[in-house]
Amino acid sequence: MIARTWCLKVFLFVGAVVCAGCSGDDVFFVDLTGRAVFPPEFSGGLGATRGVSDSPFVVLDLARIAPDNVVSSGTTDAEGNYATTIPVTFSAAVVILGEIRVSGLLDTREGSVSKNFDGITDVACQAGVTAINDGSITAFELDDGRIANLEAGAAVVLQQMTVDFTDADGSRTAAANKVREITLDGAQSPV
Repeated sequence: MIARTWCLKVFLFVGAVVCAGCSGDDVFFVDLTGRAVFPPEFSGGLGATRGVSDSPFVVLDLARIAPDNVVSSGTTDAEGNYATTIPVTFSAAVVILGEIRVSGLLDTREGSVSKNFDGITDVACQAGVTAINDGSITAFELDDGRIANLEAGAAVVLQQMTVDFTDADGSRTAAANKVREITLDGAQSPV
């Protein structure tokens, strides 16, 4: 419980981003759905998928200052599915805490979004949020293209280095930093 609480506090600071906007004046809420699965080493090996089941999740509005930035919370179901509705905002974060954190980036400017999260999306998410937190990019700049570049960068980095997703050795943070470097904070495909 202490590790989970510590991880949530750390991630509330570091976060993950869901950019939200509206395509018209009549959009006030955004539906978010998907499934979170553990990285292979927590799922039973390569090709195996185990949902982050019965685990708490929060959605954070990063335009607000923590701890007043939680806009939704819930629990994943037995398969690791999450579903929630949030008010439209420029920047939000979805954080799912099972045995380890699994998160991902979403651009919700079109309204409802369905997206699955895994180890790749988690590293990309940390890279994107870190770039926002240090002022390298704004949350509004985190669109589908930038998210795709960060996720492609995370896929490359995870093939090149071993990552402890508990981050006990700092390797997840190192991977996120490498993703930022090779994608210029998501501005380009990995080089």
